[in-house]
Amino acid sequence: TCALPIYEATIYKNAYGGLYNWFAVNTNKLCPKGWHVPTDIEWTILITYLGDVPGDKLKEAGTIHWENPNTGTNEAGFSAVPGGHRDINGFFNLIRYHGYWWSSSESSSTAGWNRSMLNDNHNVGRLGYPMKSAISVRCLKD
Repeated sequence: TCALPIYEATIYKNAYGGLYNWFAVNTNKLCPKGWHVPTDIEWTILITYLGDVPGDKLKEAGTIHWENPNTGTNEAGFSAVPGGHRDINGFFNLIRYHGYWWSSSESSSTAGWNRSMLNDNHNVGRLGYPMKSAISVRCLKD
């Protein structure tokens, strides 16, 4: 789980996708036409709908991208992979262990709501994340 310099982390982009700060999310330009970054409420609706062990149902199964032990079953077909995060100092952390996804909703003037999944956990976390940090984005069809 050590931090990776920016140049080393670029090798992970094809497998884990790009990481974006909240200001990029707030431009409403990350998703193609007819799609949007989900709100915190839309994430809550999805997690509630999935019921027990929602993280398992969203995470890609196996250990190609997730560190062992991965509890994912991908029952929902979401295929979540753990892209980790880029901290405000530019270091990449927790690739293969943690996945974080922005919502388009602010939790405070300096943080936005996100959802998180861990390799060894069955649930989906919700926390306010610093807007200057970079994490993953999934788009939702309008």
